[in-house]
Amino acid sequence: MLVEYGRVGHFTEGKGRYMSRRRAFTLVELLVVIAIIALLIAILLPVLSKAKENARAVACQSNQRQLAQGFLLFAHDNKEQLPGNYWDRANPIKSRTCWLLGDSSTAAYTDGPQKGTVFPYVARNMGVYRCPSLVEGEPGKKLNSNGRFDYGAFLVFAGAKVTRIRQMSRFTYPNGRQEILATPLLCDEDPAYGINTANMEGGHCNTDKMAHRHHKGAFYVSIDTSVHWFDEPSSLDSWSWETPTSEGKWTSLGNVPVPTWGWWNLQ
Repeated sequence: MLVEYGRVGHFTEGKGRYMSRRRAFTLVELLVVIAIIALLIAILLPVLSKAKENARAVACQSNQRQLAQGFLLFAHDNKEQLPGNYWDRANPIKSRTCWLLGDSSTAAYTDGPQKGTVFPYVARNMGVYRCPSLVEGEPGKKLNSNGRFDYGAFLVFAGAKVTRIRQMSRFTYPNGRQEILATPLLCDEDPAYGINTANMEGGHCNTDKMAHRHHKGAFYVSIDTSVHWFDEPSSLDSWSWETPTSEGKWTSLGNVPVPTWGWWNLQ
């Protein structure tokens, strides 16, 4: 046996080679390594999950901004009036039909968004209508996405002149406190309240609620295409939103006027 520079081994005659004995991991050492790796994974997973959600949130904001820009481009071509909504599907003037379902006589959700009047203004990109934080679910089951669209437009602004929509709104909480916010035009809608129930359409009104999937809140876009985050209390709905008309009259955004085209211009 030879001892060379602290190593213990055997010299094999005839081959002129030094054969060393290598020490393997013990079971305890292996378990320690596995435990350290598991700990690192446990630390990194929430960070990675948060990073993924942040990326999805940015994409959702981009989608709503593109849709709002589509609304304004439509208005530019139609006497500065915004697109129609759900109850305008039967409007004899085709350009005034629904922004999402167009002139669909059956109101089938599968007609959206490709038949909608805004579709050509967003480069016919169906992905713009989907929130990336929602997986495709079973249509009509109140969970996840209906697979076609996840955003709703406030019904009262169908056919509204852009210049008649005020930038300021107020939201009233259950305790009576009011908060001044930018006026919402489109929003990330909760699938259990209209967007993926028996009535799947793109009008946000009445008991429709904003979602709580982006850091427990939702994004909405205003008439100037700026995007805002808001945590709408789950006990409230669109009736809690109010904005003044051009005449200064505070009006709830939960209204369901039929037909809706141009209703806001008369308030």
